[in-house]
Amino acid sequence: GVYAFSIKGKNIWEKYIRVRSADGSLLCSGYETTCATLVGGQTYFCEGSALTEYSDETSSARILIEKKEPATSMEINREMVSGIKGEIIKLEVVFGPEGCAPEQVEWEIEDETIAYIESFYDDSCECEIVLLGVGSTEIIVTSDSGLTATVQIIVSDAPEIKLNEEKNVSETASSGSVAYKFVPEESGKYVFKSFDNDCDTYGYVFDENMKELNSDDDSGNNNNFIVSFTAVAGEVYYLSARKYNAADEGAYSVMVEKYIEATDIQLSV
Repeated sequence: GVYAFSIKGKNIWEKYIRVRSADGSLLCSGYETTCATLVGGQTYFCEGSALTEYSDETSSARILIEKKEPATSMEINREMVSGIKGEIIKLEVVFGPEGCAPEQVEWEIEDETIAYIESFYDDSCECEIVLLGVGSTEIIVTSDSGLTATVQIIVSDAPEIKLNEEKNVSETASSGSVAYKFVPEESGKYVFKSFDNDCDTYGYVFDENMKELNSDDDSGNNNNFIVSFTAVAGEVYYLSARKYNAADEGAYSVMVEKYIEATDIQLSV
């Protein structure tokens, strides 16, 4: 039958689990959970690893094994992806019936000039895609048992942001992600930053061809990002911001400023 293996515990930041046959061959692996079809009477080995976020933290973990019904259906959590160039969208697949064993999946985008997969684990039911160019394409997901799901992606150009212009990202923004087009009037060094945040944020800067130039997580205070980049006058840059965790609640604001070099530092004691 189908069995699910998962790591449960307290104060655990990263979890990974593997299932092997008696001869040591890897059957399946995954972050936090994985599933395998096992034969009754045979021996299998399960191994897990867990890390804490900070070195001085203590944690406890255990491996949970559950028998599951096999999945008979699979769908992507959005009926259509409609966004703007530079935006980062998180997608996930949901298996049915409820409570069944999830499967390992492969993600594929039909036209990678329109969008590309930014990050995912090989066996993950979640992925993040970057909307790359204006147009439309499809993303296709295939599970180990041959279940498939497809969603259309439609991308339009990003709105423009001016120097020193504040933009507020509402709590209801898609996946907490936004993107803007920036065309500097002067060549030089700039910073793209978040502020007034109620959540952890992450920022990216891309060139006109959506090549990533820089990114940042927490260089600012209170989990804000500060991304520095060198820009050429008249050229187009795409600035993207998102919540570090799409499930987080809260709004935030973003702005582009000229980078100011420190010229004189004085210390008083």
